Amino acid sequence: MKRQFANLNIRYDFPIWDYRVPTIMSKLEGWIEGTQFWFSTSEKEKHVSSSCEPAGLSLSGLMEDEEWIIWLNRFKEVATGILGYKIGEIETGEVGHEFNWINDDLSVFEEYSKLYHEKNPQKVWDIYYQYNKSLSELDEIELEKWLFRLDWCNSPLNTLTKV
Repeated sequence: MKRQFANLNIRYDFPIWDYRVPTIMSKLEGWIEGTQFWFSTSEKEKHVSSSCEPAGLSLSGLMEDEEWIIWLNRFKEVATGILGYKIGEIETGEVGHEFNWINDDLSVFEEYSKLYHEKNPQKVWDIYYQYNKSLSELDEIELEKWLFRLDWCNSPLNTLTKV
């Protein structure tokens, strides 16, 4: 077995980590429930682990090359279906820095990512109300939880509520 690595274009600043990413993980062979591991938690045995990094979702493990390719391709396929954009490795040229949205309704994640860095409460509410009708209830809850965690303490309270 060999050490394997991949870094996928699953953004750290998308509001997808509480619901969508765990759903992806649970659909893959070998997942150990409640963890970010597959097959084993021991680094001396066949395993895969994941971590959220600024560059994306990092996967590493110990596995034979052929099995790794099959497992990783399945991960990308499942993640693409659940996240609504093509998942791949930027470093290998499989995908670029821009997102290839398959499900345009889910492009709201990209909009929220931009807003996260702007810290503009009015823009957040405008986007929230614009996209809110096209999201599933779980997506809406995940976005609301994500928004709740943002640091808006420097904003006056009246800018946080839609009038």
